[in-house]
Amino acid sequence: MATIAMVVAAGCSGDTGSPPDLGKPIPAESPTSEDDTSPTQSPTGEGDSSTGEAEATAQEASHESEPLGAPIAMEFAGERSPVVSVGADEAAALQIPGDLDTVGWWKGGAEPGAAEGFVVITGHATQDGRAAANAWWDAEPGDRVVIETESGTATYRVISRQTYSYEDIPLARWFPAGGPNGPAGLALITCADYRDGEWHSNLVVEAVPE
Repeated sequence: MATIAMVVAAGCSGDTGSPPDLGKPIPAESPTSEDDTSPTQSPTGEGDSSTGEAEATAQEASHESEPLGAPIAMEFAGERSPVVSVGADEAAALQIPGDLDTVGWWKGGAEPGAAEGFVVITGHATQDGRAAANAWWDAEPGDRVVIETESGTATYRVISRQTYSYEDIPLARWFPAGGPNGPAGLALITCADYRDGEWHSNLVVEAVPE
């Protein structure tokens, strides 16, 4: 599997009357460390303690299941969002769905229900909060995410919510060059920290299988 270097956070719109940007490429030498010690932040870039004592990580989860295929819908915070499969363009930028109510499953990642690797779902957020992924900004440890496929459903429990600057986000954690590996998990990735007319960060919600 070819190395994919991409950033998700650009898939957001500050001007709610304009079409969202669909992503931008990042250098191949993007951060690869899985040990992040930066403080948890809210989408505004301010400190946020809502992740509480969630010390469990996807790397610590033990899970055995069967891949269920491509997701078709996702339920979170009482809302059901359509899910479409997405890849990367020639510039290695993640192709995020243009519909603000639809989220995208990265088809290079794990399938829901798989015993290894992250299921990666991305979506647009908007400054006025009208996109599907805006709900991820308020994710709390213990919240549940249900992923529907044609073959069944997979349920995940949120363990953390973290904001990373574009310069510091460890993309190799969720987009490993060798393909999905390690314990099973779910990563919801969108943009955050809108100020001075642009977005500065990615928000990542991690969850483990139930």
